[in-house]
Amino acid sequence: MNPLPATTITDVLISIVKFLLGLSAILAFLALIVGGIYMIISFGEESRLKQGKTIITWSVIGIVIIMLSYTIIKVVSDTLIT
Repeated sequence: MNPLPATTITDVLISIVKFLLGLSAILAFLALIVGGIYMIISFGEESRLKQGKTIITWSVIGIVIIMLSYTIIKVVSDTLIT
């Protein structure tokens, strides 16, 4: 009895990669929220404000990379399946 919905190794790998991309997207959004909190509670302190901006910048870059990765994986998996 197969506990996974996938039947081939390709389907299993695609499922694992999609899970990891989803997990990394959640972590990137959490980092985005943390960066916003840093900026809110900085109370004008330049170092914390700069740290918050840096966290937000890298979180947005991470989200863009994750979205591009998902798109590339989707195209490649559709090509492999057909």
